Amino acid sequence: MTRRSMIFPALLLIFGVVSPVADALDGSSYFSSDPSNLPLSVIEADTDIPAIINGYLVEDYVVLDHKTGDINGDGQTDLILILKRPKEAETSDVVNNPEPRPLLLIVNNGSRLSLRELNPDVVLCVDCGGLMGDPYSAIAHQGDYFSIEHYGGSSWRWTHIVTFRYDGDVDNWVLHKVGGVSYHSSDPESSMEESVLSTADFGTVLFRDYDDADFR
Repeated sequence: MTRRSMIFPALLLIFGVVSPVADALDGSSYFSSDPSNLPLSVIEADTDIPAIINGYLVEDYVVLDHKTGDINGDGQTDLILILKRPKEAETSDVVNNPEPRPLLLIVNNGSRLSLRELNPDVVLCVDCGGLMGDPYSAIAHQGDYFSIEHYGGSSWRWTHIVTFRYDGDVDNWVLHKVGGVSYHSSDPESSMEESVLSTADFGTVLFRDYDDADFR
């Protein structure tokens, strides 16, 4: 990874093509049962969410991470879910075969949980972080915004954070910001560089249409 490419990956937690309501998604690649009819018990307070969700997934996938919260402003607790292949560390090749980590948005309609959106091109692969290893760091959520955070590199370190916002006008999630910082580990303060792109740079990009390769 060149120093130039590392600059693009953002010190951006959560800040401040329009489409109609999304059609029902085919989650059969990930779920062994109907993903439009998951029980609300999955997200109850003391639930082991990964263990329960794993029981609904096909054997090719397990939960990497999750976060609950209201992601569409309707007052209901929803679920952000990241999946991975159980043996991704053995099968992923950052150059020739980067194993995808699907990012799923599962909404609560008051009586059940339902898969609303998915995108396999947001979360970086297990060996996309250079010498630092797995670059995935966390899901952050605040109000109508959520971010996927990454951190990687070697002597040159970088962050790469992708933030989406719920847009009530189109009842969907759109890309809000993409950015990162890079710095040399020997002198972070003087070598720090930051790059952030916003809608002024990329226009309107629906969650389902985001491809991280277009932003690095």
